[in-house]
Amino acid sequence: MQQVGYHQPNKVTELPDEGSVLSAIQVADRIIVLRKHGIQRLKLEGGQTDLVYRFDEPALFGDLLAAADGSKIFFSVTLSDAKAPFSMATRIGSYDPVQEVVNPILYVLQDVRILGPTSDGLGLYLLPVGQDPDFGAVLRFDLRSNKMKEELPILGTLYASLAPDASLLAVAAFTSTVGDHLEPMLKLYDLR
Repeated sequence: MQQVGYHQPNKVTELPDEGSVLSAIQVADRIIVLRKHGIQRLKLEGGQTDLVYRFDEPALFGDLLAAADGSKIFFSVTLSDAKAPFSMATRIGSYDPVQEVVNPILYVLQDVRILGPTSDGLGLYLLPVGQDPDFGAVLRFDLRSNKMKEELPILGTLYASLAPDASLLAVAAFTSTVGDHLEPMLKLYDLR
C-alpha cells in the first residue's frame, strides 16, 4: 500500500506468498522483502515482484541491513539445524540491488545478527545471540578470507548498534547499584 498524507491508501501490488515477512527495506525505487522462503524484490514503479533468492530451508527469523552507500543489502536468516550446538544456524549473504545478484557469504552453526560492515568494507561485525540476554563478544568476519578473524571482548545486554562509519559500537548494559536496583547505561567501544 502507498499513502500520502491523509489521503486514502492506494494498492501498489500484492506480493506472492513466500511465507511470513521477516524484514523489509527500501533502496531507491525498490523494496526488498525478506520472507520465510526467500528474498523478494518489489519495483515501486509498476508493482512488479520477483523472488530473487530462495532459501534451501525455511527461515525462522531474519533481518536486512543496507550498507551505508546503498551498494549492498546484507541479509541474515536463522534456520533450524540439528548439527548446531543449540539447533540454530545462520545464513548470511548480500544482495546487489543494481546488478540484482545474491552472494551467499557465510553459514555458521550458531545464531548471529549482522551489526554491519567494517569501516573498510572488507569484513562484517556479527553479534552472537543466545538464550542469555548478556553477551561478552562481537565477532569480526573477514570477507576476503571467508573466516572469522577475531572475537572482540565487548560486554553488553540485548542490544548493540554500529555507527554508520563503523568507528564506534554502542551497546546497552546494566550496572548494579545499592540493593537490587539495576542502573541502565550505554557503553561506547572505539573499533578503530
